[in-house]
Amino acid sequence: MEEGAELLVAAEAGNLQDVIDLINADADLSCATDEGNTALHLACKKGFELIAHLLVDKGANVNTQNKQGETPLHLATVQGNQQLARFLIHRSANTQCTDTDGNTPLHLACKHNEELLVRSLLEHRALVNAQNKKERTPLHCAAAEGHELVVKLLVEHGATLAVNDDRGRTAYDMVEEEGLPSLVALVKEWAAKPRQEGSAHLYMTVEEARQRITALEAENRALHDETKALREDKKALETTLQSIMASVKTLQASMAHLQLLNQ
Repeated sequence: MEEGAELLVAAEAGNLQDVIDLINADADLSCATDEGNTALHLACKKGFELIAHLLVDKGANVNTQNKQGETPLHLATVQGNQQLARFLIHRSANTQCTDTDGNTPLHLACKHNEELLVRSLLEHRALVNAQNKKERTPLHCAAAEGHELVVKLLVEHGATLAVNDDRGRTAYDMVEEEGLPSLVALVKEWAAKPRQEGSAHLYMTVEEARQRITALEAENRALHDETKALREDKKALETTLQSIMASVKTLQASMAHLQLLNQ
């Protein structure tokens, strides 16, 4: 078995030491399964964060798509792994990339009610009104599942309410079908607000704009803190990996010594 194929097996099994050894042996990080999954895809799908961090640090492409058009970010999102998804985002994962069904990571996060991840995606250029092959926006996905907090978050970030899917339904139609009075009231309230001519975003009062600026400043500070924490995590990971490799070498030396004694 070639080293690239061995790396796929090790990544899917969560075998960190084998992954380290294979990377040190210059295994091909772009090697993929028949389904087009790289080692990074497999680590994200299985939730092996340390392996995913290591692969990215060693140059794995965070935007590689498998045969379903899924990037590692798509897979981390479906698994609900917010920490791993945010790590990929901060390492330049494309938040606008679509799978073969036209779904962006934002569509998937909304469908699976991942509120914090939805917020992170919106803060990193995710398209709030992107439509998939069923012409559904992320707002449609959240409304269809009755995810109230996610619907509110999307509306607050300018989600357009009057978009029809391939069956002619708006998000408002969907919240009515779900029988969610509080959401119906919210959508009605926002739908009643005037729009600026030529703008797809909902009208904001001066006070609302000030509140938004304050919120963005707070989010920027939080992002700075999160970036700092990620750097510290990286240093800790490197230290841990060095310790593991030193332990392995010590163990190998001990085993070699025992073999000599047994001869």
